[in-house]
Amino acid sequence: MDKAAKPSFNKQNLWNRICLALALFYIAFALIDFLSLPYGNLSSILKFIAIIILFISQITLGREGRAWWKLAAFLTILTDYFLLFTNYYSLGVFLFIGVHCCRLVERKKKVGRSYFIRLGLVSMGLFILALFFLNTLNSLAVLYGFFLITNTVEAIRAKDRKLTLAYLLFCACDICVALFNVLPVSYIRALFGSFIWVFYLPTQVLLADKIIA
Repeated sequence: MDKAAKPSFNKQNLWNRICLALALFYIAFALIDFLSLPYGNLSSILKFIAIIILFISQITLGREGRAWWKLAAFLTILTDYFLLFTNYYSLGVFLFIGVHCCRLVERKKKVGRSYFIRLGLVSMGLFILALFFLNTLNSLAVLYGFFLITNTVEAIRAKDRKLTLAYLLFCACDICVALFNVLPVSYIRALFGSFIWVFYLPTQVLLADKIIA
């Protein structure tokens, strides 16, 4: 009986250590961002390494049978690369829509095809409608918001406290993204920009924790 319990204990212990390391990354890049320290791309590099660590953790420590959740973690790496280090923001947002879709499929894969057909029709209609009034990037942002809200509502309906907290933090992160992009250049705008990853990394840790802990 003791031998059967040991691997689970070791996995949890390793995950706790990984979370501690991520907390150090979190403190480091938050200090760089909020204090505007002149360290070049170090903040972005620390953020990206943290996302890679989370992906590896989910692949190696995550429970079996969660392929869509793990695919979402992989797509998150690509998404954050494009958003952190390139100007291909449309591609980054498009991939992020894929991230939300993968997690929704993982959680709702037993509900039947009709749910996803309806969801697909509504999302495509919303995107096409948005294209009449907005450019491609903003239309993708509208579609992204639709899937984020859908995941948030589904988490609340499932009464999953950890997942609900993760998606509420996600919403807070994206509110900061929106304000950073619409406000004029100012101290307040920079402050919202610094808060983006303050909400984002805990979100990713909570989502990883869903298949590890």
